[in-house]
Amino acid sequence: MNQNPFDFGYVFSTADYVWGPYSTIFFIVFLIGAIVSNLVFFVFKYRFKNNLLTYTLVNRASRNAAIAFSLGVFFFLSRIALLQPFNARVFLDISALLLLYYIIRGVLYMFRTYPKAKAEWQARQARENRKNEPRAAAAAAPIRPATSVKANGTATTTAATTPVKAAPAKVATTAGTVATDTNVISPATEVRGLSERGQKRRERKRSKR
Repeated sequence: MNQNPFDFGYVFSTADYVWGPYSTIFFIVFLIGAIVSNLVFFVFKYRFKNNLLTYTLVNRASRNAAIAFSLGVFFFLSRIALLQPFNARVFLDISALLLLYYIIRGVLYMFRTYPKAKAEWQARQARENRKNEPRAAAAAAPIRPATSVKANGTATTTAATTPVKAAPAKVATTAGTVATDTNVISPATEVRGLSERGQKRRERKRSKR
């Protein structure tokens, strides 16, 4: 039979043997790719859910890879099982071309679209950070203790967000004390509120006594 890969008769025909050098490499590569891509798509991509940009990139890449690799494995299993018409060579070629298409598409995305998407994502993150800064500053503001003074002059400190005016303490204003003996008057009481004439009058009374 003609071995020209571009000949329609050869492309749509079934292989006389299952395991050859190229078919074995095809099966190993597509089997490993199918396992890894499906695990990433169904399990590991959710680890990047906090970063929308990375999550979108991993989700799209793993989805496209899972489609291409899984189709290749399915068609190769059909070749093993002699399942008509999926055991034809054309289906393996379709799987390989689909994988090549997704690879080229991914490379173009990384060079053309991804830088713009990354810049938009960083700008959005910067805006959100600026909005959250006042809230974070308000939450991290220290709580100033408010001091209240009781009637007996004892100060108590309580945590409060707004300052509380302290009640004025009652302070004794007596400048001096009067002794129990009526003949003795403290200097503070003597001086306070007396004029010079009053002082002389007191001195005369004392001298008479």
